[in-house]
Amino acid sequence: MLKWSFHRDLKSRRRRRQSRSAEQLETRALLSTFYVNGDTGQTGNTGAADSPFATIDDGIRAAMASPGDDEVVIEPTDQPYTENIVLTLDGGEGWGYPEMNGDLIIRGSTGNSQDVVLSSTYGINILSEAAIDVTIADLTIRDSGNHGIEQRGTGVFTVDGVHVDSAGKGSTYYSGIAHLNGSLVVRNSTLSNNYQGIWSVNYLQNVAPASLTVENTITRSNLNHGIYSSGVTGEVSVTNLQSTGHRYTGTYVANAGAVTISGGAFTGNTGNGITLNQIQGDINLLDVSASQNGSSGIAIAKSQAVNIVGGTLAGNTRQGVHASDVASISIDGTSLTGNGADGVVAIRVAGAVQINDITATDNTLSGAAAIFSGPVTVTNSVLNSNGGRGLYVNEAETASITTSEFADNLIQGALLRETPNIQISDSSFTGNTLNGLILPLANGAMLDNLVVENNGTVTGTAQVGGAGININPVTSAPITISNSSIRNNLTRWYGAGLEVWMNATATPVLANVSVSNTAIDGNTIGEGATKAGAGVSVRG
Repeated sequence: MLKWSFHRDLKSRRRRRQSRSAEQLETRALLSTFYVNGDTGQTGNTGAADSPFATIDDGIRAAMASPGDDEVVIEPTDQPYTENIVLTLDGGEGWGYPEMNGDLIIRGSTGNSQDVVLSSTYGINILSEAAIDVTIADLTIRDSGNHGIEQRGTGVFTVDGVHVDSAGKGSTYYSGIAHLNGSLVVRNSTLSNNYQGIWSVNYLQNVAPASLTVENTITRSNLNHGIYSSGVTGEVSVTNLQSTGHRYTGTYVANAGAVTISGGAFTGNTGNGITLNQIQGDINLLDVSASQNGSSGIAIAKSQAVNIVGGTLAGNTRQGVHASDVASISIDGTSLTGNGADGVVAIRVAGAVQINDITATDNTLSGAAAIFSGPVTVTNSVLNSNGGRGLYVNEAETASITTSEFADNLIQGALLRETPNIQISDSSFTGNTLNGLILPLANGAMLDNLVVENNGTVTGTAQVGGAGININPVTSAPITISNSSIRNNLTRWYGAGLEVWMNATATPVLANVSVSNTAIDGNTIGEGATKAGAGVSVRG
């Protein structure tokens, strides 16, 4: 019996084809089924369940000659089927097929992909300009001499419950599925040991794939990428993909209309877990796990707005997230731990960098970094125990930090350089090795209700300073510190608690720094140091 999901899909497709005339719809027959059994089928059989065809090709030709939507059901055999399945649904390409006017399903009879095996030179090829929807389901394609499945049809092509292994017999350049036209949907399938798991590209030049949807699928140990997509005009949507062990990227997408990736795991790939480049629409990454990859967990470049929600990015050799030259980026509720560079770094972001409710810990460099960007906002986040800084901001349009924690980082809790109109409130900077908070080249700042305690060290002889808060104003814009605690910080330089240092500038300015309702005590300059101002140091 045909699976309910297929019946449902066919009904939906019928509803979509309202442009067909009433006369055409009235002449369409209900779904017809033709059976194939390579062990028991005989020449001259009808294709009925008790009179199966001997070849898949016979079943397909019968389905094409039949009006309406049809299915070809393939029975298991002792040996793999060795036919080349070429579907020219408009009767072209010189193959002599009749033109088909309905949708087609080709499926294994048992619902288990392992029971029906196809091993042939060309696998399955869809070569058609007809807008016919085709579904391939519940079978294995193994050791084909070309792509396992190749789609050039302009309709919707669905691969459901299919295992494609060793396309091209393991040689280069042949993919599990090649998607060159129309829309491709891949569900509940496994693509392993191919050149690419899925190759979805604008290869035909005059046409481009319309959309790519991948759901509940595994790509594993493919020679290059799990998914390689370039030039899809619509959306690339990937849901619950398990992508592991590829020589390059788990999923690579370039020049797509938009990208949505939900759930899934992108792990153990030699390159990035996910690479997105030149995406024309929004990018949404929702509850994605990208860990233990040989480069970054997620790398995004030259694209529009990026929205990352939830997910885990851990143990990647480079960054958890690397984003450059994007319109904006928002990261919310994400865990970024133990990465070999930054937890997240955003470079040359034209618009806002929004960081909310993240945990960025034990990364080799910064927990989070924004370099040459629009406004930076950090809220409700924990950026602790990183090998560099908890937060690093360089030349942002402005910056705001609220209700966040910066503790036990190897250099500073937070460094915000050459960024005007900084606002930091209701946050703590504690136990950082060098500074709690440092504002080089400051141009106005408002610091309120901060806990800045136990930062700095007197270990060794290094002359370093400003252990609690270090501010280097370069304008007369007001800098205020209020309702805060600056306690028990250590240094071997000036200003263990608070250091205000006016560098020599071409045009000297008068700093405007005020401190109110703030406790500054217990701060210490290391023994043997020749500097002064353990509580407060003002220089320049």
